[in-house]
Amino acid sequence: MLGASMSEKHPAYRNMCKLQNGIKSIQDADTPAGNHWQGIVNEYEQDLNSKANKRYIWSLRMHDPLKIVITMHLFLAALIHTALFIVCDFTFKRVRGDLNEWEVAIWHQATLQCVTIARIYSNGQDADALSLFEDFFTAVHAVTQKPIQFKVFKPDTGNLLSINMDMEVAQVQGLGQALLQLKINHPEVSGINEDDPDILVQYILKLCSVHLCRSLDCIQSAVGTEAVEHLILISSLKDPNAIQEWH
Repeated sequence: MLGASMSEKHPAYRNMCKLQNGIKSIQDADTPAGNHWQGIVNEYEQDLNSKANKRYIWSLRMHDPLKIVITMHLFLAALIHTALFIVCDFTFKRVRGDLNEWEVAIWHQATLQCVTIARIYSNGQDADALSLFEDFFTAVHAVTQKPIQFKVFKPDTGNLLSINMDMEVAQVQGLGQALLQLKINHPEVSGINEDDPDILVQYILKLCSVHLCRSLDCIQSAVGTEAVEHLILISSLKDPNAIQEWH
């Protein structure tokens, strides 16, 4: 096009309907099964025949009515084994249709930036958080040929210190259940003999400070400023004795 617009080169495309139809015909040719669930299934089946470094869709679950898709690239997924923590951000209605997006990021120390390593799409809500975490951990193992390891559960070989979340109750409970289901804790190594998922998850869970402040703002009128100031103080305490005194 040498810098010229489509309408300058082809006057017929000055008509926006004709231009939109032309773009749609190209998109339809590229995705013959469409852009909805059947299109995803079609792309997944094609990905099964791809080499690991070319593959993008690594897991697809369809258990009516729940649908979960795990997407990641091999190179980026491998970074999880050198990261100190994972950040999970649940966003809603960013994508077309009935699927929600779950973005998984890490802090990449070598480049001093946050790197998105995976995206998960699901039509499920909070009650399906167990399936999300279980599928994600399993997919990472399949992609990198190495399981996710938390330092608190495997002190000698683990690298991850925490998972940072917005602290939705069902999501936290789902994470705890996934830790048990996949036996990510190794009591003989960690010394943590705990089979209550709601307790086990607290060893790796970290609350997003932004969501903490938002939640406290919502209850300030009910509990008072002094109580809110006391609650938010926990985010800055590092000394074990000070933390115990706060409790």
